[in-house]
Amino acid sequence: KVEKNKEEIKGFKLNQNYPNPFNPTTTISYDLPGEASVEVKIYDIIGNEVRTFSFNSQTSGYHNLMWDGRNSYNQTVSSGTYIYRLKAVSAEGRKTFERSSKMLLLK
Repeated sequence: KVEKNKEEIKGFKLNQNYPNPFNPTTTISYDLPGEASVEVKIYDIIGNEVRTFSFNSQTSGYHNLMWDGRNSYNQTVSSGTYIYRLKAVSAEGRKTFERSSKMLLLK
């Protein structure tokens, strides 16, 4: 589920997830200054891809993505540190933004 707010955004931004640590869900929020394709990937601490969220086109604004602690096979993942990585490519393809941050799942 993604929510947005149509306020003027100055630049791309990946925010710290909240709550952190979390159980069972967390919110990953990010800001887009213009229309962009967005991919958020979640990795375990050793670099294995756990889950991918892809959006072909999102409008500018503040966006929230909820992660329920499940992998791509809908299985609940174990407690531990996870990395989430945002990659956004502007609609005209001129700007690419990539950032990562850590989050902690505690059960």
